[in-house]
Amino acid sequence: MNLESLSNWDPSVSDNLSYDLFLAFFNHEERSRDLATKIEAVCLKKIAIITKPIDKNEDGCAHDFGFSLVDVDSLKGCFSELAIPEDRKVCILIDISCMPRHVMAEVMSNLFSVLSSCNVRLRVNYTIASYSLPPADISANESIEAVHSDFSGWSYADSKPTSLILGLGYEPFKAEGASEFFEPYDQWVFVPESPVVEYLPMVIKNNDELLSRSSVESKTIYYKVDDPESTFGQLEQVVSLLAQTTNPVLMPFGPKILFFLCLIQSHCHPEVGVWCVTGNHPEEVGSSFASDYSCGIDCVFSLVDECTQ
Repeated sequence: MNLESLSNWDPSVSDNLSYDLFLAFFNHEERSRDLATKIEAVCLKKIAIITKPIDKNEDGCAHDFGFSLVDVDSLKGCFSELAIPEDRKVCILIDISCMPRHVMAEVMSNLFSVLSSCNVRLRVNYTIASYSLPPADISANESIEAVHSDFSGWSYADSKPTSLILGLGYEPFKAEGASEFFEPYDQWVFVPESPVVEYLPMVIKNNDELLSRSSVESKTIYYKVDDPESTFGQLEQVVSLLAQTTNPVLMPFGPKILFFLCLIQSHCHPEVGVWCVTGNHPEEVGSSFASDYSCGIDCVFSLVDECTQ
């Protein structure tokens, strides 16, 4: 499957598009259900992904919205059981607002493998959280590893050194620890500029040493959280530059919209890995409400033979 196009999409604007599958992840956060309560489009199949047994309230909430519960290990069946039309065109909606990173990677891995013979239109919603202070009990990085074998990178054995693209979050020490782990030959830093303006000062404060080093080398890039199309272009420029002489690794802390864009980068450039840390993230130990802002991506993936004709 080749990426044919990637553009911004406004989830708040209704259109006539219907979806063959809507995938979401519900948890204790109110914003995990924000899109499900507002969406007006027709969704032929709604799936709420679970990673562990959930309580009766969450179970009831999913069913109230018309969702069936599916364990993350059974995701392959969600795609293989889709009724594929004669024209092989499939339309899928995913809400990544509160979706864990390893679940997001599993979703995309199954989408690319099971629907490889289809033309897929994929829309992704990201509801931005209202501001809250970073939880005080975020643990240190336990280990650092590829988020999924399909996005591990380094598909060509060579002696290139490792480079690192770090996406910053507002949690302290996480990104700095990843940088120390890799000791990269080259390093670029992506800083999120959210429409929820309270985040940026905390991101800068909790990553001041990293930013002071990257700024001296002019390797700091500020990206707009609510403009993923431009962010994807910024990533593409840096990845293409680094891939000429190094093996790039993407470590996207912070907003999950950047993590999703990194997965697409890895799909387009199989030599590029998407790595993550084990240990809790702010969204796993805290709780946040939906802000007034959301953003989305509209992707079109075409069959390889159609793109090469």
